[in-house]
Amino acid sequence: MKKFILYLTTVTLLATGSLLTAGMHGGTKESHVAHFNHYIVAQEALAADNFANAKKAFLALVKASEGEFKKLVETAARAGDIKSMRKAFKKISAKVAGMGQPEGYGVAFCPMADNNTGAYWVQKKGKITNPYFGSTMLRCGSFKKYPSSKEHQHKHHH
Repeated sequence: MKKFILYLTTVTLLATGSLLTAGMHGGTKESHVAHFNHYIVAQEALAADNFANAKKAFLALVKASEGEFKKLVETAARAGDIKSMRKAFKKISAKVAGMGQPEGYGVAFCPMADNNTGAYWVQKKGKITNPYFGSTMLRCGSFKKYPSSKEHQHKHHH
């Protein structure tokens, strides 16, 4: 299993290129994969209603981040409960979803998250594992294309 994980990490590393460059220090491919992996651990922990593991993942991501992104992650890491952490996760996910994903991962969207305003996140492709609702509505959502900032600007000009 460890060999498979190492292989998967290496393949992901080669496929990601400049993944997660905004707000991440250490511009190596290895550091970008590490940042992405911390994010995915947090996403999976939130989907599993595991506050402690999500907190550990966010604390690790804080150490690897800088600037505005680091501030967003610090908010999640300092959250006193899973509801607050999930609220902070929405802003982190918006940044991550807009940066592109490695092979095998996709952007998911739940229209009911955040009081029906909707929220995106990145996860492994396959069954939806909703980090905003966890076991309450684990499968709520679907894979979507994340709208680029150009598409947002275009929509707002009409």
